[in-house]
Amino acid sequence: MPNLDNETLYGLVTLPLIATWPGIQGWYYHRLRTRHPATYEELGSPGVFSNAGMRIQWRLMRFLFSSRPRQLNDEPLLNVAWLMRVWIVIATPIIIGILAWVWKVILFR
Repeated sequence: MPNLDNETLYGLVTLPLIATWPGIQGWYYHRLRTRHPATYEELGSPGVFSNAGMRIQWRLMRFLFSSRPRQLNDEPLLNVAWLMRVWIVIATPIIIGILAWVWKVILFR
């Protein structure tokens, strides 16, 4: 088995996480916009690459981690909401770890 250094391992884990997020988000926003327009408007009409402020992001996180996706009675939307929750819980510490590692490399080289 090849010897992987930390940088390579972080890259192998992080790149797929970062690459899949816009696709997951895009599908979720599209589904909300087309099937649940009132909820989409209530969330502030979020978009994947829009310049949404923190208020819209906060609304989306509160919606995502609440029971409201279940109340929409949309099984595919609920499944993707669970996927997004898991993604956030897994990816956040990994990304913070990478940022801490980069900070350490920049400061202490």
